[in-house]
Amino acid sequence: MEATIEHRFEEGQLVLRPLGEWVIDEARRLDASLRELLGGAGAYERPDNLVIDLSDVDGLDTAGAFLLVKAERRVVDGGGQVRWTGADAGRSALLERVRQALADDEPTRVARTNLLQDIGATMLSVLDDARRLLVILGGTVGEFASVIVRPSSFRASAVGRQIEMAGVRAAPIVFLMSFLIGGIVAQQGAFQLQFFGAAVFTVDLVGILSLREVAPLLTAIMVAGRSGSAITAELGSMRMREEIDA
Repeated sequence: MEATIEHRFEEGQLVLRPLGEWVIDEARRLDASLRELLGGAGAYERPDNLVIDLSDVDGLDTAGAFLLVKAERRVVDGGGQVRWTGADAGRSALLERVRQALADDEPTRVARTNLLQDIGATMLSVLDDARRLLVILGGTVGEFASVIVRPSSFRASAVGRQIEMAGVRAAPIVFLMSFLIGGIVAQQGAFQLQFFGAAVFTVDLVGILSLREVAPLLTAIMVAGRSGSAITAELGSMRMREEIDA
């Protein structure tokens, strides 16, 4: 049976009665019929109450369910009510899955802000980061002061373990990265300096650049990345085992 839709008005509400096979092959024509029926070619009209009767639908796939759910949503968004009749368990489940898919695909609206708001939010974020940094520095100074006052509170084993984790275990990867970067700098430096007859200064370039600039920066980045992530993972594991609360 060809897919069509009947409609009538009963007691101030619009009753839609889909007929036939509401499948993807008929989706374009059915969508045009719904638009013409409910509001013309441009947009859906939003009746206050809508009844959709599926008792005479021979077949319903995702495309057909999408058209019906779209009509339902437009009525609901306009403050109306929609009632479904004649739908068995399978079709009700299909309609519910289509509703969930449409809800998941809705884009999240980001509130618009002006330039002054962005600058203010950035400044507040910077001040908050500065406050946290001062808290960390204050805690560090306070711990040093407490150790000076009470030397017995210094935990040498714990400090040694942290030095091993953050420094000693990070040394191999730092050495490897320094060696590779030094080799690249040497190769590129020798190639460029030969045009000026200064290829003999390649060794000086690599030594000064590695020791003064690259090595400290690379060490800081690797320690912060590798050792910082290791400490974070350890804290997460301790929190999961409730060791911090204990």
